[in-house]
Amino acid sequence: MFCELVISAVLFGLAQAQFASYLTRPGQQSLVIDILNNTNSAQLDPGYFFVAPYDDSAAYQGGPQIFDNDGNLVYDGYELVEKEALDFHVCDYLGGLGDHLCFNDARPIQQGGHSSGAIRFFDNTYTQVGGNFGATNGLIGPDIHELNTPAGYGGQIFLQVVYQTVPANLTAYDGPADGAVLSGCFQEIEIASQMVNFQWCSFDHVPLNQSYIPLNPPGDSIAGTGAADSPYDYFHLNSVDKDVNGDYLISSRQCDAIYKIAGLNSTNPGSIIWYLGGMSNSFNLEGNLNFSRQHMARFHQTSGTVTNILLFDNAYDSGSTPTAQTAIASSGMIISVDTSTMIARLLQQFIQPEGQLAVSQGALSILPTGNRLLGWGSIPAWSEYDSFGNLLYYARFSGPQSYRIWKFPFTAHPVTQPDILAYAQTCSSNLVVYLSWNGATEVKSWNLFGSTTQFGSYSSLGIYPKIGYETMVQINQTGFLPYIYAEALDTSGNLLNNTVTVPTFVPNAALACNSTQCPDGTNYTISNSIASSCTLPSSIVSSSSVVSSSPVLGNTAASSTVSSITVLSSVLLSNILLTSVMLSSALLSSAASSNTDSSSAISYSTVPCSTHSSGPYHPYNTHHHYHPSGYYGYGHGGHRPISTATA
Repeated sequence: MFCELVISAVLFGLAQAQFASYLTRPGQQSLVIDILNNTNSAQLDPGYFFVAPYDDSAAYQGGPQIFDNDGNLVYDGYELVEKEALDFHVCDYLGGLGDHLCFNDARPIQQGGHSSGAIRFFDNTYTQVGGNFGATNGLIGPDIHELNTPAGYGGQIFLQVVYQTVPANLTAYDGPADGAVLSGCFQEIEIASQMVNFQWCSFDHVPLNQSYIPLNPPGDSIAGTGAADSPYDYFHLNSVDKDVNGDYLISSRQCDAIYKIAGLNSTNPGSIIWYLGGMSNSFNLEGNLNFSRQHMARFHQTSGTVTNILLFDNAYDSGSTPTAQTAIASSGMIISVDTSTMIARLLQQFIQPEGQLAVSQGALSILPTGNRLLGWGSIPAWSEYDSFGNLLYYARFSGPQSYRIWKFPFTAHPVTQPDILAYAQTCSSNLVVYLSWNGATEVKSWNLFGSTTQFGSYSSLGIYPKIGYETMVQINQTGFLPYIYAEALDTSGNLLNNTVTVPTFVPNAALACNSTQCPDGTNYTISNSIASSCTLPSSIVSSSSVVSSSPVLGNTAASSTVSSITVLSSVLLSNILLTSVMLSSALLSSAASSNTDSSSAISYSTVPCSTHSSGPYHPYNTHHHYHPSGYYGYGHGGHRPISTATA
């Protein structure tokens, strides 16, 4: 199984769940992505997928995650989360367009998944900005159903869903006379001042008889009983958007309807301009347009009296009414709404690739290339289509769900250092180095260095391409190399950051380790290492020559900050061998052609295996820091204690 550690469902209490852990970041529980369809990768949008896996049982302690088109993990932000991350995506923030991240940090606290948490923003170093944004005006929230920085407003505002419990006589609905109703509200928040610019609540505008969901229906955990501790959720507001004219578009799951709401620029702010679907539908529906229990309505394009909107049609409700299922499968829809003819027409539809019904959640978005992205809500999957509706990509994961899934271009510059683990099974075994940099998007290669003394001169071990999230480098050696560090380089060979210097971990015999790693759950600590008993090689010579004939992708020169480079002699380093399980034959050929030393054989490996984030950047001349007693082999810049839990 090499270094990919797949954690079973039994460990976390999730049915058929699988997670990857990484040796450089123990404690991390990242999704394993199974790509079922990738028919034309060249046509895929070049951005990253943003996923926020969660599990209501709280057994899964994951975080917001970023993946590339190959299903490789780019970032796992579990350390950022205080409760549970939902709706993780790129946001505009105070003039910064597309260079911030945001998510709703909350756990459900009421029936139907409503929540009260905090909205949090982060810059592209993964550092929080602006504090936590909580509920305002005394309402319940922010709810998990919306976090939107609408286009055209320069990141000055965001939209959130909140709730208000109001008293109501529910005898007409077979409920109590002293009942309670959950009024779905949304707020527009000014980010700089955290003040409410606009607020709208369903109970003020939409009567209870517009709901398709009765009180306390069998098998339904959303509607409620109408009692004070279980208010009637007749509306269930699950998305809000704002157009450049200042009006709003909202979705009510329980009313099977989309509403356009007049904004402050209108003569009657808060009034309903039109209804799409539901009992008070304003339009003639054409093109087989029909939807129910929908999510995520968004403005897309407007020209004159015609507005195109995006919609995720769940078309199903797992336990409420016989009329809930309105299609054989859930789908994404692009709908044209013409207010001059009052005709709404289905323009394009993207049906769930496996013909499944998502009982909740879901999202449709248009990507910069014009491709369409569908996150399938309660179905843990997403798909990408071209503008003509052809399926290009379909991926699944198991266990948790993701409320929405997004895709954006994004460039990140983590303030943490890269992570490193150096390992040798015995004093005379091959050196194995694991490298990762959580969240970094510009690393293309790793420049490795080693030394026999912590503060002595460091010899170049070669430059190797970054493969996947965690790269494993295996070096055949005839002598023990006790200190290792690495530099992260970009496409041009420029230094981005370096790891801390770590001592090589050599396990004691009782650990029963193999040539590349120890059993799952091993602590790579000084108390478990016999490295201090290893004999150091004497045949190291200094040289001012360029980097030895190690394989290089991209720039063949060492970091420009190094004026003099020492290389290991052939006695210490007979050849360099990187062991690969995932590198394509094309990349192997490319790497082999760049190696001018015929005695060196190379291959590369990306191996999800065990975790963490690092500390501040150290300039090259002062970077030789390693972990104090209790840290061995790991290089986390933050010097975080190694977890003893099973990874």
